[in-house]
Amino acid sequence: MQVQKIKETVEQEIMILDEEDLFFQKDPNSWNIVHCLEHLNRYAAYYLPAIDTAISCAQISPTSKNTQFPTTWLGRLYVRSLHPENVKKSKR
Repeated sequence: MQVQKIKETVEQEIMILDEEDLFFQKDPNSWNIVHCLEHLNRYAAYYLPAIDTAISCAQISPTSKNTQFPTTWLGRLYVRSLHPENVKKSKR
């Protein structure tokens, strides 16, 4: 369902823009729409297969809601940074 909503948003709000709008940058250090979409696509190309692999390799206990995923120190750091109890603001 989320993918369909994203697709609709892209079709209704982004595909209607002309090239000038897609490449517009507020300042030289900011990203334009194309930069953002390229970034999301590149990360998805890496992370979606990695997530599928992690899920298929997960050690799931049938009697517990706990699931163990293999990770690295960087992965654990990233997960902690996204935890709802983390009140630190992330850098842009």
